[in-house]
Amino acid sequence: MKHYRHFLIILLALGIFFAWKQLSAQLVDEQIAEKVRHATVRLITAEPKRQIKFDDGHSFPILYPRGLGSGFFVDHDQIATNIHCVAGKTKIFAKLVGTETFYDIEGVTASDPENDLVILKVASKGPKPLALGNSDAVQIGEPIAAIGSSGGGIEGEIIQGKVYNRRHSDEWFRLKAKLLPGNSGGPILSSKGVIGIAVQTASSSYGFISYAIPSNTLKELLEKADTAKPLDLEKWQQERAILAYDYHSLAQNRFKDAQNRFKEGKLDMKNTHLFFQRAIELLGKAIERYQSHKSHLLRGNVYEKLKEYQKAIDDYTECIKLKPDFAGAYHFRGVAKWKRHLYEKAIADFEEAIALIPADALSYMLMGDSKLKLKRYEEAVVDFGKAIKLIPNNAHAYYNRGTARYEWGKLEEAREKNEAAQNQYQAADQDLDEALRLIWNRTRQSLPPDKDLNEALKSDPIWPRASHNLKLVKEALERLE
Repeated sequence: MKHYRHFLIILLALGIFFAWKQLSAQLVDEQIAEKVRHATVRLITAEPKRQIKFDDGHSFPILYPRGLGSGFFVDHDQIATNIHCVAGKTKIFAKLVGTETFYDIEGVTASDPENDLVILKVASKGPKPLALGNSDAVQIGEPIAAIGSSGGGIEGEIIQGKVYNRRHSDEWFRLKAKLLPGNSGGPILSSKGVIGIAVQTASSSYGFISYAIPSNTLKELLEKADTAKPLDLEKWQQERAILAYDYHSLAQNRFKDAQNRFKEGKLDMKNTHLFFQRAIELLGKAIERYQSHKSHLLRGNVYEKLKEYQKAIDDYTECIKLKPDFAGAYHFRGVAKWKRHLYEKAIADFEEAIALIPADALSYMLMGDSKLKLKRYEEAVVDFGKAIKLIPNNAHAYYNRGTARYEWGKLEEAREKNEAAQNQYQAADQDLDEALRLIWNRTRQSLPPDKDLNEALKSDPIWPRASHNLKLVKEALERLE
């Protein structure tokens, strides 16, 4: 009976512990919400939708509020948001989430079209602003929370997620979080404070991936803000850089839309290329008005899709001239050179990209592949190893390293260094086996109920090649026994 009572006490203690843990998690959520909501806003425009006509011939516009996105106070009289939330609008209000408090927007104190950022000046004093954290200190896998006005006008909703990595094109954070269009311009929080500003979301093979502009980029813009002489919204819209941003945005949408419609089978290759050419024309207009490194980068991406690799290289080079410390431009230029089989030149660009972002697994992968094609097998093995260290479950990296070791083993065997050859074959056997294991697990976990596993594996781009190379490795090991 005593043992039974002890058992009940233990169960009760465990129940209290887990309930406390759950309550703690809820309290953290509430703390985040309370911390952020008091300074987060929903941006609204009032546009005439129809006219009421009177008997004397006069008319009066009926104004309907329309949500544009989110923003947050970075000073008592300044709100940060995305340019795309306010582009083309000349009358904007900011509504404090969860309240009926409205603020008139009287102008713009600073903007950064390259990063889709704008600082709005409010006509009256707002709440205590949010503290900006150091985005350079953010770690991959770090938990984050986004808050803003998501779909359906829901205000102050918290969306949890994690930092996935940084993308090459602009070093924005990739987030494993399903943000919605209304979240654009809202704050992204971690334990370090506001570490980013929500800007985009997209679906991918990894699920929904969202993007955030690093808070340190916002800090730089705030240093340039001129609160004494805010620029009128209408005049700001006519600045060359903002007009260029509009052309860039149109081109980006045309480019993405064409790719999506092609994947869905709604466009053939010929019409997809016509969309790409239109995007190039729009980017030309953007670059005429403002020399943006992002417009050169995007035009390089479009040229690359059209397999016009030299034109892509030229645009990436212009991008580097405008922003010499931009890792993404070096990476993409390396990719274009790699596609032109200019492997030595590609390696130089991948090295530059890695020097700027050491955790660049993709540049290590392509640099290793370039060295593999140049028969520099030992160096290739090292590069693939670094990619694996950065992304441990990377089946492609294991396949590439296994292939490089197999080729290295063949070279040693031709030199009649059978022991060295055997060592490489054995290592290749392990790598290729691991690649197949990772592909098998990944395919099995994502397999639809009505699809055959073996058929799915055959359609995988790596599985057949890894299986073939593993067979060759085992034959080589038998030969040396």
